[in-house]
Amino acid sequence: AGERFELQDAPQEEPANPTLSLLLTAAALCNDAILEPAENEDRSAHLVGDPTETSLVAAAAHFGLSKPALERIFPRVAELPFDSARKRMTTVHRAISDDVPLSVQTMREALQIADGDRLAFSKGGVDSLLDVSSGVWIDGEAVPLDEDWRRRILEANDRLAKDGMRVLGVAFKRVEGNAAAEVPEEMERDLIFVGMEAMIDPPRSEAQEAVSRCRTAGIRPVMITGDHPLTAGNIARQLGINEDGDVLTGRDLATMADEDFENAVRDVSIYARVTPEHKLRIVQALQRQ
Repeated sequence: AGERFELQDAPQEEPANPTLSLLLTAAALCNDAILEPAENEDRSAHLVGDPTETSLVAAAAHFGLSKPALERIFPRVAELPFDSARKRMTTVHRAISDDVPLSVQTMREALQIADGDRLAFSKGGVDSLLDVSSGVWIDGEAVPLDEDWRRRILEANDRLAKDGMRVLGVAFKRVEGNAAAEVPEEMERDLIFVGMEAMIDPPRSEAQEAVSRCRTAGIRPVMITGDHPLTAGNIARQLGINEDGDVLTGRDLATMADEDFENAVRDVSIYARVTPEHKLRIVQALQRQ
């Protein structure tokens, strides 16, 4: 919270194409972080909010897509907040004309957006968004999300996650009238997948030393995270937690019988894509042991 963002250091280059504008705009608007101008003369500002969300707002600002300006062009009119079960959040925005930057205007023309139209923007786990998407945005148009495109997207996601990146998918859809307010679930149905944004969330410098000291003291460190299993595995290797490479996911845990769960908790040190309920179940099992 309160991270300083130097606007004068931003390239302020226009996005290379309407699809990149759409990706950056959607990730900045489906987002609760705030870009606040600071009271100084050096054009710096403050990013306030969750570090993952502030990084997405900063990425858009680097391409001249300031969140306050985007919010004037696409004011938020409804939302479905993030929760750990869905692993995504969605916001609905109404399009208006208000000093629209060229890159946004080009994007609006590509999407054929008129004043008053409503768009739902979603961001979250790539696999979670694919579950509620029926199309993918390719070369300025929506094409069916078939098995080939699903495979290509998941492979790209896995490559980034394996390098220790935190990856968020972005999708959108048109929303007719007040459908979002009347039936919120409609906001996350038949989405069009746009792309991914990957960011580095490295372990703190003192974390590796802390893990090493725990091991020396006979304490077994355990990582429990909502991140992708490949991301979790990479970070665990950096920290010296990963001994045998086994990673259990929330989906694995949900299908385990109690006895199998108790046995797994004795040995497994890395849990990924888990919900708060799974975290509680793991901790309680460890306490019993």
